[in-house]
Amino acid sequence: MRYRNYLSRHALKHPAIFCLTMKKLKIPIIAIALVLIIQGVPYAGDTGRTGFAVASDASVFLLVPSSEKKIHHFKSSGVLIGKFGEEGAVEGQLLMPVDMAIYKNKLYILDLFGPQIKVFSLSGKPLDEFGRDFPKDQKLVKPLMMRIRYSKTGEKDILYVLDKGKNLIMKYTLDGKFIEGLDLPPDDERYFHWMTSFNVDSGDNLWFTTDSIDDTALRHVLVYDEAGFPKNDFSMTKIGDGLGFLSDIIPLEDGEYIVADSSLDMSSLYTGAIMLFTATEPSGQYSIYDTNKFKFYSPERISIVGSSMYVLTSNNLLLKLDKNYHVLKTWNLQ
Repeated sequence: MRYRNYLSRHALKHPAIFCLTMKKLKIPIIAIALVLIIQGVPYAGDTGRTGFAVASDASVFLLVPSSEKKIHHFKSSGVLIGKFGEEGAVEGQLLMPVDMAIYKNKLYILDLFGPQIKVFSLSGKPLDEFGRDFPKDQKLVKPLMMRIRYSKTGEKDILYVLDKGKNLIMKYTLDGKFIEGLDLPPDDERYFHWMTSFNVDSGDNLWFTTDSIDDTALRHVLVYDEAGFPKNDFSMTKIGDGLGFLSDIIPLEDGEYIVADSSLDMSSLYTGAIMLFTATEPSGQYSIYDTNKFKFYSPERISIVGSSMYVLTSNNLLLKLDKNYHVLKTWNLQ
């Protein structure tokens, strides 16, 4: 399913404006769509949430590292089902979870202070954990993000972990066996320090975003092949309207990719957006604005599940969009 039509054409009852600017046509389009707000979900703005995952039944798992129980599980309607993952180092507990993913009805949690990967059932029952007792060359040091690459047959599905402590991409099977660590060429080590997100496409190519608030020259999208050698380096420093801070990336077909720009300009002249790119040419820009609070919603994490896109924003909203960017649902996580 291709995400090329970044536009909602329906009326909004909730006062949030979704604006797409098609760069080539230079036609600003304002679209308003119906949003369902789910009230009463406790989720403080300073909880430091770092990720989310969506199950096959459309229920949502959120990481809340500062909470007593760090995994919050919501129904697709937005109603809180329960919480699990108490703070600690024993089975079923978490120290500092930084990312999560769902694989075959199991929840994989990347724990920074383990450092290890813990596996839970979707009901919160601890099932497995691996990484802590691995040999030095196989264990994690400072893992920050993980992605699962799905093979066509399912026999070669791989768990990728970005380890900034080792400057490696660590590869594991989903049952916890070490495969290899991919080292980037020395010329690119300066970029590795500034990597803000990564993903894996169907051809096993690795996609990274790099950024620095102090040095826009480090604002790049990098592509490596499955052996860890560079294929493309797209500089984002000369993009029209200026990208602020690259926080997430999703590779699509034919070399296209989606970037989440989580910048916030206090002047409100430019704020965060979701942008579609072909190489370095932006073909769509999608910004979110709440006219009631006079605030822009800055996307921090994005994920495509089935035919829907989910967007986690810095304003504690989780948005569910269809392939045409019609807003299907909004969770208000204040």
